[in-house]
Amino acid sequence: MNISEMFYSIQGEGKRIGVPSYFIRLTGCNLHCGFDLKDLSKITQNNLEEYKKGSWICDSVGVWKEGKKYLTNDIVSFLLEEGRRYNYSNIVITGGEPLLQINELRNFLINFVPNYKGTIEVETNGTLDPSLIFSLVDNFNISPKLYLLPDESWINKKWYDLLLLKKEKVVWKFVVSSRSDIENVDEWRLKYNINRTSIHIMPASENREQLLKNSLSTVELAKEFGFNFTTRLQIIIWDKLTGV
Repeated sequence: MNISEMFYSIQGEGKRIGVPSYFIRLTGCNLHCGFDLKDLSKITQNNLEEYKKGSWICDSVGVWKEGKKYLTNDIVSFLLEEGRRYNYSNIVITGGEPLLQINELRNFLINFVPNYKGTIEVETNGTLDPSLIFSLVDNFNISPKLYLLPDESWINKKWYDLLLLKKEKVVWKFVVSSRSDIENVDEWRLKYNINRTSIHIMPASENREQLLKNSLSTVELAKEFGFNFTTRLQIIIWDKLTGV
């Protein structure tokens, strides 16, 4: 697999917020949220603001655009050893978009899962078919981009087939910045009969100051619409740092 970074931290968002977790960030993404694709080679984690188009930019683009190739057996051995060292019980596979490497990811999971006693989460934007690894993962955290919601084709249709079988495996996370964002989420929820208890909303923010500023209004919207509120612990604790 092509991997940008691996680190031990806590899950900062969603259903398992606060759980000690080992993160594997895979390289690449099929979306370019908040920036022009032609600028990708110039972007780093230190100059995101310079290339932001609109109100926000992907907060990990400076990391996932580069990485290193690892052999499956090496990754399996490394993670099992790290698990014994740190005593963690949750692994989060993220990106970018990790399902771009779904064949490599399946090979890894087939070799890793029988020897691992904890849980495995995958963070995804929902645009790609997860069928090859759906049975090998405990939880999928789908983070749709709100600018895609008006387009009915944004989500890979295979997700809807799988959700009929295993709804409890999927959590939906939305970054919101206004009431109209929440209304878009609710319209989509009603259209596709998504359980509101599986939806988590979190404040749009690129740093600790923005997160705290936007949290109160987002909490009130979560209460009004009956959605779960989730903060972003990694920003509260480490601000704009990644890999921590």
